[in-house]
Amino acid sequence: MTKLFCDAPPPSLPLSSSSPKPFLKIRPPGPFSPLALGELWHFRDLFWALAIRDVKLRYKQTALGVVWVILQPLLGAGIFSFVFGKVAKMPSDGLPYIVFSYTGLLGWQAFNSTLTKASACIVGNSQLVSKVFFPRLILRFSTVLSSLIDFAVGMVVMVVLMVIYGIAPGPGILLMPVALLLLILLAVGLGLYTSA
Repeated sequence: MTKLFCDAPPPSLPLSSSSPKPFLKIRPPGPFSPLALGELWHFRDLFWALAIRDVKLRYKQTALGVVWVILQPLLGAGIFSFVFGKVAKMPSDGLPYIVFSYTGLLGWQAFNSTLTKASACIVGNSQLVSKVFFPRLILRFSTVLSSLIDFAVGMVVMVVLMVIYGIAPGPGILLMPVALLLLILLAVGLGLYTSA
């Protein structure tokens, strides 16, 4: 016969003052509570696991894989070049219109993909959210890695276009990481607001 031991006192006895305090208390946030960024650092392993999973799924679910990341903005830039450059004859500050429109599409695509993924991440991971405790903010930030990889692949194509058309980057290129960071933060912030 096996005897089970339990640390909790029987239900009929009151809890003594020497009982151990809980390790973690989960409380609902107040109306003006700050973001728990310390929890993001504490759960950084989960963040990287979710981010890498997101990247793998992103490229497995497309038939063309990385080629689609290159083709999508190139096709859009080609259409913009024809419609706005050839038909509407809109100015492009002396740049070839395909380079001009491709630059804008790179920023838009980084913003759009981050916002779309951050908005849908709670619903897409509902089985994980309903069963395990972790900061839900991690789900939104884990979507950023795949957008940054897409942006990096697009920047390689941008460099190739600049070499083909003989365009030298100016000193404004040094502000590109700042602009990208602000764009991603805006997309994640809007994603926080619009996610379920």
